[in-house]
Amino acid sequence: MSTPRLEQLLAFLAQDPTDPFVHYALALEYQRQGQPETAAQYFAGLVRNHPSYLATYYHYGKLLQDQGQTESAIDLFRAGIEVATEARDRNALRELNEALQLALGFDEDGF
Repeated sequence: MSTPRLEQLLAFLAQDPTDPFVHYALALEYQRQGQPETAAQYFAGLVRNHPSYLATYYHYGKLLQDQGQTESAIDLFRAGIEVATEARDRNALRELNEALQLALGFDEDGF
């Protein structure tokens, strides 16, 4: 199903196919529209081609988790933690650590 938002994002992609934000926005839009496989393709491309785009790791990991791919999500959260540590992005680091702990079966208090 094509929506005006999706059409606009695809037009942006045609204008600049290397813009990581457009790929990220497309992944989120496809996820919102209930197309997780297409969203995963865009997220995977971001990890491969723009590994420093931090927001990808959390949202892609959550998508994988929702799809029952917990081990892949854990690997992705760990990779994102490394990127966040290198970037010294404390907010992303906190968010990814929390997501990792939950994926590993710990509650929000670490138990």
